[in-house]
Amino acid sequence: MVFSLRITFRIFLLLLCTITTISYTVLRAQYTIDQRTPARIWYTTLVVFLELVNGVAFLLMLLERVRSNASPGLPIPSSKRVPGDVQRSSSSTLKATDLNEVADKSNIDAVWPTVTILITCCGEDPEVIRGTVLAAQRVRYPVASKVQVYLCDDGKNLDGIPLHVDDLLPIVLDPSAFSTVRAPPIYIRRKKTPSVPHHAKAGNLNHALKCTPYSDFVAVFDADMQCDPDFLLETVSRLCEDKQAAFVQTPQSFTNAEESSARDPLDTISRVYYNVILPGWAAWGCTPCAGTNFLMRRAAIDSIGGFPTGCVTEDYLMSMKLHGKGWTSLYLNKVLARGLAPENIKDLFRQRSRWAKGNLQIWFNHNPIIEPGLTPIQRLLYMSVGVGYLNSALLVFWMVIPIFHLITGILPIFLQDTWMAYIIVAQLLFTQVAGIFLSIPSGGDQFTEHLLSFWSSSQFAWMFQYYHAKATIVSFLGRDLSFKVSDKGGPQRSHVSASLRLTWFNLVVSVIMLAALAYRIVLLAIKAKNTGLNPQDVQYLLSAVFILNIICVQSQVVFLAIKDNILRGCSHIFVLVWQNLSLFGVGAALCILAKLVGFSDV
Repeated sequence: MVFSLRITFRIFLLLLCTITTISYTVLRAQYTIDQRTPARIWYTTLVVFLELVNGVAFLLMLLERVRSNASPGLPIPSSKRVPGDVQRSSSSTLKATDLNEVADKSNIDAVWPTVTILITCCGEDPEVIRGTVLAAQRVRYPVASKVQVYLCDDGKNLDGIPLHVDDLLPIVLDPSAFSTVRAPPIYIRRKKTPSVPHHAKAGNLNHALKCTPYSDFVAVFDADMQCDPDFLLETVSRLCEDKQAAFVQTPQSFTNAEESSARDPLDTISRVYYNVILPGWAAWGCTPCAGTNFLMRRAAIDSIGGFPTGCVTEDYLMSMKLHGKGWTSLYLNKVLARGLAPENIKDLFRQRSRWAKGNLQIWFNHNPIIEPGLTPIQRLLYMSVGVGYLNSALLVFWMVIPIFHLITGILPIFLQDTWMAYIIVAQLLFTQVAGIFLSIPSGGDQFTEHLLSFWSSSQFAWMFQYYHAKATIVSFLGRDLSFKVSDKGGPQRSHVSASLRLTWFNLVVSVIMLAALAYRIVLLAIKAKNTGLNPQDVQYLLSAVFILNIICVQSQVVFLAIKDNILRGCSHIFVLVWQNLSLFGVGAALCILAKLVGFSDV
């Protein structure tokens, strides 16, 4: 395995971060536990534990991002290219036999694989579904008859008749809508029996596989994802080239979202995920499936018995099962399908809560550490998903710490020597810089866009920590998780009241933090009037800066809930800049406090 100088440096930086994080945690546990009372021992130990979880999540995040090996988009094979004979050359380009060398047309038909396109829907707006079906029907392929489109309707009621069947049937039965020689799309629906688990999207896809003819490859799209005409030409060639690859994943793109990271405060289009994380996983040969916009090898999905059920994020669980069976997966970092992003807080919370619950469900029920067949790197990568959500859930405790300090005056850290304060500041700044550096794709451009995306994704954890904590508890208790589809398209209606109800935690936390800050200010004012302040009172600057940071982030969620649209250009550069400058403020406060009076909270 040959690494470039840049990748080698990034791996070295990962190793350095690992060493410094381990050393820092050992020093914190050895020198900063307050042993004056049992209560203080438990409190300061809890803080060290929270830092340990944060450090593990940070290192796993770096592992995801240390390499980048996504295919940039190889040349599209023309109709005179046969994918059956492709080979990988030394320059990693495709080679194929020219059809002029083929004896007759029957051989042409034989070498191009058959493809089934499955479009899953579950109550979305019929006009949105219509656009997706028509886009799939118009996809280009050298042998048009070898591609068949199926609309897999999974309506919400349980009597076997989808709620909107009358709206959907004209989409697939109107011959005038299709001008190609390909057969019209076929409508599929399944009967749902009350009290019998139907397994949501995974059950819908498995039902489709059972009632459709066998094909070499299966493409899957959500109801709003309209594929480009070249989708199959781009993806089929990859799977024909790499016989060990189970599927090739392409990114999601959204027609209703801002392209600029500065105007997408909640990272609704997941820039970091598709531009940094997936390329990093692809470098290890284990790209996870994103649930839509992918082409699957039918033999691969059959090898694990179909799409896994019992989990609302069947895509990640399927990926892990396939990798455990020895399959690899590919990532083609080229937009080949475009859909609709959630437009309000209500739908975004519903979507991200489902992701959190599903991935934590996998973490608790199919833990990657004991999942058979995975390589050590694959185990760590799949662990990173659950650890990331768990770390976000534990941010609830981090929000309590400054409140507790302002009210009681008890610091979460006990230091007798000032040198440890400088180590804390150095570790804080080093990890921030390392995280930013490794989040910029290797050889990538648009530095500012990637930097803003990194900051947006990091503050996202602070905005949704309550729902990640709730998802952790629900998943740990093993409760059944319902599958709710995000509203996309259709008539616009107000979601302000519903969105505000979902942001109650963000609002309550902001109010409590302001109250705690006001309480401490009043006490300091009284003290200044009676006895005067002393240098030790600078300790409260730590919590004040931290609280203003959190309030700034939490207020964004409430503002966007009132605005009722998270996609209409709301610049949040000020929040991002303040959030990161506040880190330096915390570091400066630590150094000042250590220099003046040490860290006693007496």
